[in-house]
Amino acid sequence: MTYLHDAFELAPADPILHVISRFRADPRPAKIDLGVGVYRDADGATPVMKAVRQAETELVREQQSKSYLGISGNIGFLEQLSEIVFGQLPQGFVVRGCQTPGGSGALRLLAEVLSSIGGRRFWIPAPTWGNHQSLLQIGSSNVSRYPCINAAGNAFDLGAAMEALVQARPGDIVLLHGACHNPTGIDPTSSDWQAIANLIADNGLVAMVDLAYQGFGDGLDADAAGLRHLVSRAPEVLAAISCSKNFALYRERTGAAFVVSGSTEGANILLSQMERAARSLWSMPPDHGAEVVRRVLSSPDLRHAWAGELTSMRERLIATRIKLAERLGNAQMPGLAAPIAAGKGIFATLPLRPAEIERLSKEFGIYLVPGGRINIAGLPAEGIDLFAEALATPPEARCVSVET
Repeated sequence: MTYLHDAFELAPADPILHVISRFRADPRPAKIDLGVGVYRDADGATPVMKAVRQAETELVREQQSKSYLGISGNIGFLEQLSEIVFGQLPQGFVVRGCQTPGGSGALRLLAEVLSSIGGRRFWIPAPTWGNHQSLLQIGSSNVSRYPCINAAGNAFDLGAAMEALVQARPGDIVLLHGACHNPTGIDPTSSDWQAIANLIADNGLVAMVDLAYQGFGDGLDADAAGLRHLVSRAPEVLAAISCSKNFALYRERTGAAFVVSGSTEGANILLSQMERAARSLWSMPPDHGAEVVRRVLSSPDLRHAWAGELTSMRERLIATRIKLAERLGNAQMPGLAAPIAAGKGIFATLPLRPAEIERLSKEFGIYLVPGGRINIAGLPAEGIDLFAEALATPPEARCVSVET
């Protein structure tokens, strides 16, 4: 008898999910999970934000129907979110959006639209989030990489990025991390953003910005500054937005795909193509998370409370970075301290070899994903010294640069 599964092999385990399963199976009480990219408070929990909980309470009490909202989803959510993301648009520019199942859904939706054109290449940063290529490549070979982090792992490498991107042809798509780069936490400076925007505009490229951590770096407006500068220079900009992190709505899969254009007709055409693609991908998006975000952002009181909670989350990340970098610096490990001190947001990438990463889990119960990415928020205050001490030996198991 022939079975369907005979046509397949066992799929390799996702590296991050594999770390999660190993961590859960570890019985040691002092274990530390630095793998999965979710925010955790000082107690190691990923709580429901108070503003979100209040909005959910109101939603349960007031919602009268669970009927479909339409292919584009919750229009009020899109309007409120676009204001947070783009701020005041340049005169004559318009924004159009489509609600998506998380930021991943936004990336997949935009890639679906762009791939239907043909002949365009995606330029993705190296290093980048491990799921970017699979979301954008769509079974073809139309992906190139451009380096973006220097060898020391502590600064954006504008020269290397520009040298690669100058080879892109008009119409090619350039993927950019809007803020809090995953996996390094290293972002372009303001002048870097200006140079990138000029190259994209002058060479007829299309910028697609993945903004998954707005508010976790320097603040809501500061973290959107690079995207907004692109909008000021380029005739069209695409953006994939996630609410998983800054609203802590991970399991609700709340996101949006936006196009900003200097042409109303052009923006409407692209929206129609997003809706066409969405119809074949998920038909109608889930609404719960989107309606929660809409209620938070449309209520002055809830919006103020949410912004305050987000500030507290960001301040915890900054404080943890400072303490860990100082501890590593005092332990004479500047090569490990520098990438942490220079980064923003949840992530940093440490120059660790696979053997050292494995040693950390076996000997200390400290779990990292392959490549050395760590979740800063995963470190409780009492775990900083333990992590630094674990990294101190054996020094021969460490390399000296970040692989890109």
